[in-house]
Amino acid sequence: SLKPERLRLLALYYRRIGNLEKADEALLEYREYYLPDLTKKVKLKKMPNKHSFPPAEVVANLGTLYQEIKDIQSEVCNLTGVNEDTCFYYSCSECCHNDYPVLYYSEYKYLVEKLKEEGRDLEIYKAKAREIQARHVEKYGYELKLTNKHRPTKEDANPNDFKYSCPFLSEAGGCSVHSIRPMMCRAYGLSTSDNRNVQSCNYYLKQHQYNSNYENIRFVYDVRPYVALIEASDAYQTQKDFQENKNLCGTFIAWLCSDYS
Repeated sequence: SLKPERLRLLALYYRRIGNLEKADEALLEYREYYLPDLTKKVKLKKMPNKHSFPPAEVVANLGTLYQEIKDIQSEVCNLTGVNEDTCFYYSCSECCHNDYPVLYYSEYKYLVEKLKEEGRDLEIYKAKAREIQARHVEKYGYELKLTNKHRPTKEDANPNDFKYSCPFLSEAGGCSVHSIRPMMCRAYGLSTSDNRNVQSCNYYLKQHQYNSNYENIRFVYDVRPYVALIEASDAYQTQKDFQENKNLCGTFIAWLCSDYS
């Protein structure tokens, strides 16, 4: 039956005209009727950034790239029936307590610049990071450090899968840097970095039952063009700032406990 697909398209229509209440009603009914065929292969429909900037201009335009990620994610949600604010919808911040975004030098530089522009005290976040770092040292005997490696993995940045709460979480439990958070925080849930797998949590998977529509097409944000831009930016920025090309990447803890701010 094509009824689930009709419901998904109806939800898309309501979203497009701004009737979010009707869209949510249609999506709830869609998820009741939609039963995926898990015997069929899921096809990824990758949606990349359209903006591109020369390496010297990437940091100055990261806000534009971040907004484009948000726009792409919204379109993915419209096309697939996923709630646009999944983290808030489920009141979940699990990945902020049990995961760790890995960010590049250009992203961290942008974050620090914006915090200073807003008059924020970076020392508050650095103090939290030092406390977390101390716990890591106590448990494993060494610090979480930055990597200088092309295309590092999460395992490179956090080899022991050390669990901690993000130092940028507010006392109320929300993200205190939400508008300037790095790409990994933004793209998690609806993205692919290798053209094969989707980075996602169970809440996203639950909503569309591993597939996105009756044709087994799953729309995702393709982070690879973004990463290529950031790597080119890092090569430029590190040469300018340190007279040496580096591939600096690491967790918030490693960055905040480093000398790069």
